[in-house]
Formats: sequence, C-alpha cells, structure tokens
Amino acid sequence: MKLILTSILLLLQLTSNSQIIQYRMIDFTYFKYPEEITFFQALDQNLVQFDTLKNHCNTVYTIDTQNKILSYVDSKGNQESYKITQLTKSTHSIQIEFEISNDGQYHFLFGENQNGDTSLISRKKEPVNKMITGFFTNKVYPPQ
Repeated sequence: MKLILTSILLLLQLTSNSQIIQYRMIDFTYFKYPEEITFFQALDQNLVQFDTLKNHCNTVYTIDTQNKILSYVDSKGNQESYKITQLTKSTHSIQIEFEISNDGQYHFLFGENQNGDTSLISRKKEPVNKMITGFFTNKVYPPQ
C-alpha cells in the first residue's frame, strides 16, 4: 500500500510540474491599439480596434518550458519553432516572449479568462504606424 501511495504522489508531482504545455487555437481576430498604453489599458478605455473578420484555424502551440522553445503546427502541417527569450508562468497564465527572425519580437499570453476558459493574446512588440498589432481568441483548448 505504501508503494502505491508513493507512486501516486510521484505521478501527481510529475504531471503538475509538466515541462510541456500544449494549446489548440481554433479561431482568432486581429486587433490594434495605440502604442503608448498597454492592451488592458486600451481595453478599459475602449481603444482596441478589433477586426470584424474572424479567422478560423486549427493551430497547436507547444511550449517546452524546460528548453524554452515555442513551436506550432497549423492545419496545413506548417511548423515553426522559436527560442523563448522570456517565460513567466503562474497558476492561471503563462507569458512568453520570442523573436521571429526578420520580423521582430512577440509576446504571447495564454491565460484563464472570466469564464474559466483559456484565452490567447498575441502581440508584436514593435509598433506599426504608432499602433501595436496582434491577435486575440477566447477559443484555446487542450489539443485533441
């Protein structure tokens, strides 16, 4: 019995400290907001301009927290990987920053929203025409 309890506790510890996190995104909407404020300030001030078109996809993001690698594969089988330059993980969210060669730095925030679901806010760190651009979705799930 002691061996079984020890095995269960060890298994729980291994799964709770997982090195690999995966999310599946099924749709997203582009947005932009003024560069001088944060995304959440822009939301509070009603300054986020959301695109009216909702884009459908089936993209799986994999975050390897130990090796600090973000990778994705989309529904067409396209795959890319990036070295994570900054990673912050909490109980309800994970934030990562990474660079795409010849395109710039990006910030991803996967986090629990008010409904208890997971959202993704992705933004490019460098402004374009004094606006920060990115995409947003409330449709992020564990991969199937």
